[in-house]
Amino acid sequence: MRRRAHQFAYMRPLVPDVCPWPMRFLTFEIIAGAGGASQTKKQQDLTASVMHHTGGRWLVGIAGLVIVIAGLTLVVEGIRRKFLRYLQLSQLSMRMRRLVEWLGVIGTTARGAVFALVGVLVIEAAVTYQPAKAGGIDKALLTLRNQPFGEFLLILAALGLIVFGVYGLCEARWRRV
Repeated sequence: MRRRAHQFAYMRPLVPDVCPWPMRFLTFEIIAGAGGASQTKKQQDLTASVMHHTGGRWLVGIAGLVIVIAGLTLVVEGIRRKFLRYLQLSQLSMRMRRLVEWLGVIGTTARGAVFALVGVLVIEAAVTYQPAKAGGIDKALLTLRNQPFGEFLLILAALGLIVFGVYGLCEARWRRV
């Protein structure tokens, strides 16, 4: 235990000074009203401005394709359990290892699926030349909700992202450094 506390001792002077700044900035943005635009609105504005340029639709489509590929890569990494190589598995009991493994599989796969859906929405905006169809994660989740069995799909996506958050905590604890 003493060794672990000593490993991060060099960071102690930085923590009080660095950590509050993002919180202060975010609080100021919210109070000033600058951070009021949703992720979807910002994405739509960016997509619209890019589409107005020559070749902009192609650029937006390629960006959407890259997002889809990144999402599918996360899905494959989750299913193949590639994330396990980044963890110190020797420190875990067999039961805890199985739990962390399943948290990683479910969470990484869900995260990848949501990313891929965002990419599909960006590609659809490029193909139809409608920037309003592009959006971020909030737009992707709204799209899920509007599908048949949408509320069920939305609950699955939300639970998967929550599981990914729990896995992220496990990874932070047992990550190889």
